[in-house]
Amino acid sequence: MSSKLNNKLSIMEVIYAFDLGGSEQLSATIARKLHERGFPVSVCSLTSLEGPIRNQLEESGISCFSAGMGRVPRLRFMYTLYGIFRKEKPSVVHIHHIPLFIQAYLPAKLAGIKKIVLTEHSNHLTKNESRLKKLSRFFSKRADVVTTIHDGLREFFIKDLGVPEKRVITVANGVDTNKFSPVKAAAVAGLEGSQFVISCIGRLVPEKDHENLFHAVRRLIDGGVSNFEVLVVGDGPRFDELRSCIEKLNISAYVKMLGARNDVIGILRRSDVVVLSSKTEGLPMVLLEAMSAGVPCIATAVGGIPQLLSDGGGVVVPPQDSESLAGAIKDAYENRAELVMLGERARQRVVDHYDIERIVDRYINVFNEKTDP
Repeated sequence: MSSKLNNKLSIMEVIYAFDLGGSEQLSATIARKLHERGFPVSVCSLTSLEGPIRNQLEESGISCFSAGMGRVPRLRFMYTLYGIFRKEKPSVVHIHHIPLFIQAYLPAKLAGIKKIVLTEHSNHLTKNESRLKKLSRFFSKRADVVTTIHDGLREFFIKDLGVPEKRVITVANGVDTNKFSPVKAAAVAGLEGSQFVISCIGRLVPEKDHENLFHAVRRLIDGGVSNFEVLVVGDGPRFDELRSCIEKLNISAYVKMLGARNDVIGILRRSDVVVLSSKTEGLPMVLLEAMSAGVPCIATAVGGIPQLLSDGGGVVVPPQDSESLAGAIKDAYENRAELVMLGERARQRVVDHYDIERIVDRYINVFNEKTDP
């Protein structure tokens, strides 16, 4: 199926919020790329209208909506969402995450939406919450197409949720390889020094298991490694808790908690390696961005990470294993010359397989394809 412009095709992206989450940023990037190609596109948050992603989208000329979930009574929320679908009349509604699909499916059908596409980024909640899994079995089969960001997640929808195999396809996350390019930055605001720089970028939530990284840092120090710094970039409900953990482990001299930053590209370009110590993941955007910028990655073997790093763009270690994580970081620290080649391989893998233009081509094909009734 060609990805050429179909003037009759309009798309509404449906996300949880306009905050800087990984799937929200991907959805916003897809929307911008579709808009650049001439497709009528809009974005609807099920919760609030406020957030930095909304500002970015509206600056690009993309209409944004919100339905007020969690802020208004449920019936009013559903009626508001129905009204948005009914008024905008997109030919395709593209919903990110099964819990949102469950909320939006009925309003979309009542509004006469002809095609509803579900994209799932992680099955962590679906696997571990029995009620959600039961609902997911019922609703996911009603999507016209289900796309998953890695092959393991595709198998979950087929085998565990019973979605027909022909209606589930893998469409990986994508990154703008022109924006995230491997140009080393001389300095980043507020960050100076010549140490080996380890960056950990992501929301401060339990799934990211920052303690795993912090305990690995303690092991590095105890093993005689000293000339390094760890930049923890991101915000979230565990900020104070994680800062206390840093103090308890006596690693404050090595770990800087930077909070949310709007200069992530600069931080990546200053980094020698990016580390992700998560207990669960999908296909993390931060790894794609780091690899695109030529920065090698060390990450836990969860979700789509082993598939992403399979061609030598980085190193995988077992989850919740600070000893293995410390060992991988130490190897990188002691073999910095090899990191250049590792970064080059990482960059090439992303350019070949995860460039956002390729990924948008795949989504356009999904939106264009006719589906069985």
